[in-house]
Amino acid sequence: MEYKLEDVIEYWKSIKPEKRTRKRVAVDPRNYLMALMFYKFNVSEMELESIIGIDRSSVNHSKKHPYSLIKIKEAAFMRNTVDVRKRFPYEFPSTEKMEIKEERFNRPYSYRISFDRKLYHKIKAYSRVKECDPRTALRDLIQKALALWEE
Repeated sequence: MEYKLEDVIEYWKSIKPEKRTRKRVAVDPRNYLMALMFYKFNVSEMELESIIGIDRSSVNHSKKHPYSLIKIKEAAFMRNTVDVRKRFPYEFPSTEKMEIKEERFNRPYSYRISFDRKLYHKIKAYSRVKECDPRTALRDLIQKALALWEE
């Protein structure tokens, strides 16, 4: 079943609550439609703000819910969105910033440390001799020191 953005907007207007509400019966279909417009039709958050009638920060937060709730088959969401999912089927892309993969654990870590003037100048001189950035020089020196320590 193929549908257009105009169909989605028309449907939203037909189910839009009279007044603001936090009831899941109203919020779940709204979030589904919002995510659909954002991911399938590339409607910007600013445009969604005016179409849906909520502020952009709420749009940003709400558009991520359908993916997660469908993924875990959350009962209330599935019940509240039966009609909208049937009319406008769509498989949402992952909104998780980092899937649990090996790369997640390969991010760099850092320590912030201070040096006295004498040690600072020694590190600068070492990095000039080795023709590298002082941060690289420090990493190399620490790795060498740890290798000696481990022996």
